[in-house]
Amino acid sequence: MLFRMALLVFGLSVWAGSAEAEDDAFLTAYDLQQRCEKPEPGSWDTAFCFGFVRGVVESHTESLQCMPAMKWGQVFKVVAKWLSLNPEHLHQPAHKAVVYSLRTTYPCRQAPPKPDQP
Repeated sequence: MLFRMALLVFGLSVWAGSAEAEDDAFLTAYDLQQRCEKPEPGSWDTAFCFGFVRGVVESHTESLQCMPAMKWGQVFKVVAKWLSLNPEHLHQPAHKAVVYSLRTTYPCRQAPPKPDQP
């Protein structure tokens, strides 16, 4: 729990201190995509992206219960790819786009209907 809070605080402090940050109350999916588009090891944008995505995923475990177990690098790649393939969602708040991207990529399968019993 403490680790999650540290990630969240770090991500928010980086975002709030950025010269690129707008006065909006939230980060948009477009802003997140711009930072995540070309990950470079050790860059602030890459650290922000990984921290932001991980913080969102860890704080929405109930709504993402059908997502398969995978490494964080894979989760990051799924979200980044989804953002690039779905530009119509880039106006949304970034946290909502992250959750939506993973829920649509890994939807819960409904149990098959039970056959009628005589």
